[in-house]
Amino acid sequence: MSWNAYKISFRENILCGCSENMIAYIAAFLSGLTIMAVELIASRWLAPLFGFTLSTWTILIAVTLLACSVGAWLGGMMSLKLKSWRGIGYCFLSMAFWLIILYFGFLRLKKFLIGVPLLFGATIGTLILVAPPVIISCMILPFLIELRHEKLAVGLTAGRLSASSALGSLIGTLGTGLWLIHFLGLRNTTLLLAMLLGTFGMLLVIKHRLILCVYLALVVSSGIIIMRRYPAQLGVSRLIKDTPYGTIELLCTPYKVSLWINGILQSGYSPLLFKKGVLLINRNYFELLPYLYPQGHFVLHIGLGAGLVPRCLKMYGFTVDNVELNPSLARLVHDYLGFQDPILVGDGRCVIRTLKKCYDFVILDVFNGEEVASHMMTQEAFLEIRNKLSPE
Repeated sequence: MSWNAYKISFRENILCGCSENMIAYIAAFLSGLTIMAVELIASRWLAPLFGFTLSTWTILIAVTLLACSVGAWLGGMMSLKLKSWRGIGYCFLSMAFWLIILYFGFLRLKKFLIGVPLLFGATIGTLILVAPPVIISCMILPFLIELRHEKLAVGLTAGRLSASSALGSLIGTLGTGLWLIHFLGLRNTTLLLAMLLGTFGMLLVIKHRLILCVYLALVVSSGIIIMRRYPAQLGVSRLIKDTPYGTIELLCTPYKVSLWINGILQSGYSPLLFKKGVLLINRNYFELLPYLYPQGHFVLHIGLGAGLVPRCLKMYGFTVDNVELNPSLARLVHDYLGFQDPILVGDGRCVIRTLKKCYDFVILDVFNGEEVASHMMTQEAFLEIRNKLSPE
């Protein structure tokens, strides 16, 4: 069969014969989805470096809005020069290319940003992570309006495309924040978004069916290989899991178990030397509680970590309920470290409000890397905790 037999016209190639109006709505939808997905991914990537504070959120939102403004202005200026579906396809390919660069290069960027002052570092990090894809994404809507306004009235065209973009932003926010990051992690969510944008861009650019088939096969196979980079079982010694609350690294040998979050050691102990006094050896004075109040029996432990504190307190006959914000960490500790005590997954303050019983001790052990959960250290939080303590 000759090469020409694989050629199809551009109109037939666009998304398997979909109408151009439908393609425009899909493009607007994906552009809006990209803006919010990238913003949420960047917020979680920057949090371990600069905290999840009002300042970092202000910078993130400001940079996103600035990028939207620049992108819309550039898109309006260039809409007459790029009045073609292929130009829009190149925009999607450019966003996919940048996200792939971030997927492979963020660890180096992270090392560079560690020593940078807070506000300046947050600004630089946000500009690198957010600005390029958001600028390109916001250029697409003017291109689409210019491309389609001859078929429909300008106001009707702009309204429908803007509605599609806003719907995409809504789906991008909910899907990324509530589902994708939790189940795939930050890097794999970035890769999935890049694959989606790249595939749509290729459908708009490539005119040959064979090339499209080869591209889709490569995307699917490489995506499966990369997303399976985390082992299903702990295996010999190491498990790395990318989560919305940081990168968890669990090192496990017959002689040592250690938990790292965002490169910072959170907990460690030797299974061979696990006995009374293991906490005190490491200057963890929670183990003094049985001596300070021998009558106590019930403990609420907020901040699970590797489960070292509740394991130790059980040796003194305590009944321990545990609260952990990160569901991925709770699953890892249960599945790979054999932790069998009850784990209540959720924010500490939210869980406390749902509890019916009182405790003799409430232990606050809430850290994420070096960052303390500040909302657990307020007067209101301590008042809620006091209401869960037994009278003695």
